[in-house]
Amino acid sequence: MPMPMVFRNFAGAFHQDVVEFHGTFEAAVDAVVDEVPVGDCRELADFIDTLLTSGPDVCERVWEESPTSVLFSHAEGLMLMLADCRDRLRARADRGPRP
Repeated sequence: MPMPMVFRNFAGAFHQDVVEFHGTFEAAVDAVVDEVPVGDCRELADFIDTLLTSGPDVCERVWEESPTSVLFSHAEGLMLMLADCRDRLRARADRGPRP
């Protein structure tokens, strides 16, 4: 499955120090989602949805092939995080850019 640049950038933002910079994993996820340009939110959410519907093996393989340095011990944790990000990205895309 080809990995779009918007996903590469998103996954790459999950670097080895991301939790240290933001205090908790939840805060790190908030920050990474908030850094995605609003114009890219729909494309990224759609790609994440494609990953999620492709199943845990595909999700893990694509995530591990991305430039991330944050790995999950189980696909279920990765999929939960991705589903949460997808929902947040769609909400941001629907709201549009901040004034």
